[in-house]
Amino acid sequence: MILILNGCTSAGKSSIARALQDAFDEPYLTTGIDDALRMIPAGLHNDPDGVSFVKEEGDGGVRLALGSFGRAVLNAHHRAIAAMARAGVNLILDEVILDADLRKD
Repeated sequence: MILILNGCTSAGKSSIARALQDAFDEPYLTTGIDDALRMIPAGLHNDPDGVSFVKEEGDGGVRLALGSFGRAVLNAHHRAIAAMARAGVNLILDEVILDADLRKD
């Protein structure tokens, strides 16, 4: 079973995931976008090939931009999650689905 908690940063998804872990009778692992991004080497943070924060025009907001390596890491993380689920591991995902391609993946 895969349970996906999708939402903006600092919305409480991680706290909800931990509470669900405690509430369920069966064991569930938690993972998500933060785990994937933590694996990216520091040299590829704030780098166009890795991950960076980009200031939006107009409203001044900030968004996470993925370069080719950053996107490959997130896609690989999704494959790892699928493999764990196929192996019978229950999962709670703490996600921020950034765009339509990642939603499809």
